[in-house]
Amino acid sequence: MATALIADCSKSGVVMTSEIVKDKLTGIRVITTGTGAGCLEIAKKEKPSIILVDFDLPDADGPSLVRTLRSFYHGPILMTAFPDDNVKALAAQELCFFDDANEWLTKPINAIKLEAQLDKFLVQHHRVMRRFSVDFPAVISAKTIGARKSQEVAVACVNISLSGLLLKIEDMANIKKNTQITISLPDSLKEAPKIVKKKTSKAAKKTATAKKENKKSSGPSVHKGAVTLEAKIAWKNDELAGFTFKNVTATQAEKLENLLRNLANG
Repeated sequence: MATALIADCSKSGVVMTSEIVKDKLTGIRVITTGTGAGCLEIAKKEKPSIILVDFDLPDADGPSLVRTLRSFYHGPILMTAFPDDNVKALAAQELCFFDDANEWLTKPINAIKLEAQLDKFLVQHHRVMRRFSVDFPAVISAKTIGARKSQEVAVACVNISLSGLLLKIEDMANIKKNTQITISLPDSLKEAPKIVKKKTSKAAKKTATAKKENKKSSGPSVHKGAVTLEAKIAWKNDELAGFTFKNVTATQAEKLENLLRNLANG
């Protein structure tokens, strides 16, 4: 049975939201709580189909609660709030990475708008993680599990999110089902630098060859940018491959968020 969790300390808000959810989704079970702590506890225990959180809870603000929920809950989260400049600013800063909570619903709740969101995420199963369309070239270091060496592969980044990225790859020969990659993202995803191959003299080539021999033990070089991330392949076809980020540190996550935030709000 589908379950909706509503976190709102306003009785009238709970009643209105509950009725709209029940009218839209026949047979759905609705659980309510008036605190952020209660929302976290119930979400972990019940694993609801959708969570609706209010911006103004006695022990938590909406955006902070959404971010905490996102650390373990992967279903859709909708946020409700009375229109306010502070709400807009926090949502733009903290929720721009998500397609669900970022489109927060103003109070008093409009039944048509809430029903549209319920339909979008529970019926159509729209992705909750926002994908940012980008277009920049890069060189990845690709290695298949069990292989001794990595291979440098030229790619073009098509889109990116907090959880992974989509790459266009002309030569799929080095991309296998268990391939893991390292990619360095540029300082700006809006104006990413183009990769230019410079012509070199014979002397320069000899010097470069010597340097390459000295660095063999360290593996292929990857252009250093704002943040370097590891990712594993999720799927691929003849020219596109989807990758999921892995082993992301807190520092890397913060840098990635800043890049995406600038892309969303710049």
